Amino acid sequence: MEFNQNQQITGVELASILGIESSGITRLFKNGVLIKAKSKKFALKRNVTAYIEYLKVNAAGGGDLADNRNRLTIAQAEAQEIKNQVAKKELAPLSLLESALMRWAESTASIFESIPIKLKRKHPDLTARKLTEIKKELAKARNEMAKVQVDWSDND
Repeated sequence: MEFNQNQQITGVELASILGIESSGITRLFKNGVLIKAKSKKFALKRNVTAYIEYLKVNAAGGGDLADNRNRLTIAQAEAQEIKNQVAKKELAPLSLLESALMRWAESTASIFESIPIKLKRKHPDLTARKLTEIKKELAKARNEMAKVQVDWSDND
């Protein structure tokens, strides 16, 4: 078949040149791989080049070019949404949250440690037995605080 680079051809002709079915041309067009010119025909050079690129991506295990574009667009949109949430302080990096929780735990632990001493000063009549019971209860509370972990299933 004789043709020049600027030639406009039908989908049937393009299918013949590429060695695929006409339905394949339709699918590739719908997926954005192939592009029709204003004449409603296919520009030969542009579409052969696009088809070769499509084959390269598929050969590299990249899947359908249109699917890859869609995944990339979705990933970019999700990344931008996360950046927007961080900027609005609706979302924080895990390291920042860990740091805040560590500071809270440290300050809370020191408060718990001081409770028996403060109670003894304010109430000198407290017996050693009562203070021991208070310390036991505070120790239980500290131990429960130390057990706290993120339950990632709560995020679903």
